[in-house]
Amino acid sequence: MVDLLPSMIRFFNLMVPEQQERELDGVPLTGPLSLSNLTLRGKGKKQLLTWTPGSQSEILSVYWSPTDHFGEGGSDEYFLLGEGPSDSKQFALPPDLGKKSFFKVLVVGENHSANT
Repeated sequence: MVDLLPSMIRFFNLMVPEQQERELDGVPLTGPLSLSNLTLRGKGKKQLLTWTPGSQSEILSVYWSPTDHFGEGGSDEYFLLGEGPSDSKQFALPPDLGKKSFFKVLVVGENHSANT
């Protein structure tokens, strides 16, 4: 179900504000993908993002946010953690992030973004 909204946005070529687009769950069902199946694995200081890369290798940017203001009608500020090739299929989160009681992660590619 969650893949329907990103699919409709892509199919109808709709413009969505960046603050809202990065909060969308799911990936488009049509067109090129940068990544899919984004998952956060591990606990505490050893957490790893994993994904299935798209058909073309590209550089992905990984961001984090310590807040969830979007869920209350506001917006969240995201901070760059780093970049890496999509075909690496993983990104190790900094150990300090594991000390946080809450955080969101956003991975941005050329074709779309995904969050967890």
